[in-house]
Amino acid sequence: NRLEKTALYAGGIVPTVRRLGSLPRLIEQNNGEGAVLAVGLAAAHLPLDLTQMGLAWREGKNIFSGGLGQVAQNIKNMPVREHQWVMRYVGGTPLDYLINKLGLRDKARWLENADKVLSETAFGKKIMKLFNIKYAQEANPVYVKSAFGKFSTPIRAHNIEGGYFKKVIGWSLLRTSVIGLFISSLIELPAIYKAAVYTEGSVVDKAKAVGVQTAKSASFIALSTAAIGIGGAILFPYGALASLVGMAIGSFVSLEASKGISRWVDKTFNKKECENPYAKYSIV
Repeated sequence: NRLEKTALYAGGIVPTVRRLGSLPRLIEQNNGEGAVLAVGLAAAHLPLDLTQMGLAWREGKNIFSGGLGQVAQNIKNMPVREHQWVMRYVGGTPLDYLINKLGLRDKARWLENADKVLSETAFGKKIMKLFNIKYAQEANPVYVKSAFGKFSTPIRAHNIEGGYFKKVIGWSLLRTSVIGLFISSLIELPAIYKAAVYTEGSVVDKAKAVGVQTAKSASFIALSTAAIGIGGAILFPYGALASLVGMAIGSFVSLEASKGISRWVDKTFNKKECENPYAKYSIV
């Protein structure tokens, strides 16, 4: 109902809750595969999510350090942030610290090489070139100290040259983990599989169903990645808590927009009804 949806969207400020946002609907649809993947997705993102929540918790403690009467003044005194930390999937998280502590750095080199953000990929570099986005040249590199103290490693942070628009695009590229994006994409596979298996008719009908579902899944992944990244980047200068709020808003916007796109795709391509009613739904 509307109240439950409102509570779920409001809870989206907590990254783990945001990633579990589709779980109630999956359970209602008896879509066990999707539910398991949704839980696995949330668990797989814990290293990154804990780092974000730790920074937000530290900031919240500072805001309320002088009691309720000082909250407004403490918020006013907060410096506007310009250096976005590189939000890698492992780098800078407690998992990164554990790898170092156990002496597994050499064995985990493949993970370190794969642990990139979007700005470090060929696609991200094209976006940066298109909008002429550049990192500010600084004599002394800036590192963000994680809220986990000695149980984490310092995180490199970058400032972006130019106006606010360029900064938001540049920050959003620094906030998108390639490994996280890949893991998030896996949750769409059952819906595509069901479209192929449960669609009745010829090979052409099955291929059409797979194509339609793939289009819907791809649009959701693209929308959610962009909206969450940009939403967090827009409010990033105003603190870690504000950034989490921006990500929650972005998640809500992308979910609602993807529903509209899915309805349009189904209507446009006149998708054939499936024997399994859940095959026509994207699972997030």
